[in-house]
Amino acid sequence: MKEELEEARKRKEERRKKAQEQKSEKLQGIFHKLEGEEIGSIVNKPLTYTDEEKVDGHVQPYGPKIALLSASNGKTDNEMAMLELVLPNRQEYCNYHGYICAFVDLNTVDTGSDHVVWAKMGAIQRVFDEHPEVEWVWWMDTDIFLMNPEIELGEHLLSDRALVERLTYARPIRKPDATFDGEVYPSKDNPPKPENLNLLLTQDFFGINAGSFFIKRSPWTDMLLDLWYDPVHVEKNYIFKEQEALNNLIRGHKSILSHTGIYPQRLFNSYTGEPNDVWTYKEGDLALHLAGCNHNNDCEKHLTGYFPQRVRVPEKYRESGLRVDFGKKKEGN
Repeated sequence: MKEELEEARKRKEERRKKAQEQKSEKLQGIFHKLEGEEIGSIVNKPLTYTDEEKVDGHVQPYGPKIALLSASNGKTDNEMAMLELVLPNRQEYCNYHGYICAFVDLNTVDTGSDHVVWAKMGAIQRVFDEHPEVEWVWWMDTDIFLMNPEIELGEHLLSDRALVERLTYARPIRKPDATFDGEVYPSKDNPPKPENLNLLLTQDFFGINAGSFFIKRSPWTDMLLDLWYDPVHVEKNYIFKEQEALNNLIRGHKSILSHTGIYPQRLFNSYTGEPNDVWTYKEGDLALHLAGCNHNNDCEKHLTGYFPQRVRVPEKYRESGLRVDFGKKKEGN
């Protein structure tokens, strides 16, 4: 009798797993279909604004209301080589549009013995504290390059209209293990108010990507940064560390999801890949993220192929030779 019960339990578990796999595969198809349709619509039908919607010729927010945040602990030679390229690239973009270009030495952010990725929250808070004029911070990993500096972030993403119109409505939300479990972003029938959107993200193969995202100054953001760097998340020792913690918060808490905007990946987080992949960089995209290139030892290959393709700002806005002096590196980071 005991053996029969055990066998029945195994069959039930197998049926459950098969049903979950079928459900995930179906949602995978829906995800890619919607991603392709949405980015196609953005490319073919860009937002247009009237003069009445602009202030001094620009859609708001503009200028010092936006900060691009670069952060590193300068731990490796590869990281330093990357910074020598990305810092001038970002500073030129900031010069051109009047944005704030902020850099935080992660050695100066106290995370105790925790991995350096957990310094991300403190770095963001520091930018808000040091630049009271900043409304939005764009966190950018050090392997991200700006490819099209003609794009203004207000027009492209941060205006009230763009925030709502470019959302990935009814999109399945992927888990960190690359499967789907049924969580879906709200539909157009119940759109969020633009003033309630405080965190703007994209999804890749492993769910929410925390390498390129926008976060808005607000009491809600203060709460999120505190909750995100919770010792419970650190102790879980997730494979994707802080990114997986954020993914779990968004999928598990409606109060987090309701303030989160999820957008087509190529809007501000294009990847390398096959031509038909929905995330693959196309000419005219804002930014290229060489996600994981350090782990795959192919950063130089991608840099050689893509970096020369970037559009340059006019000569008077260009920068060269920007360097960072790092503080003492902490043990365990």
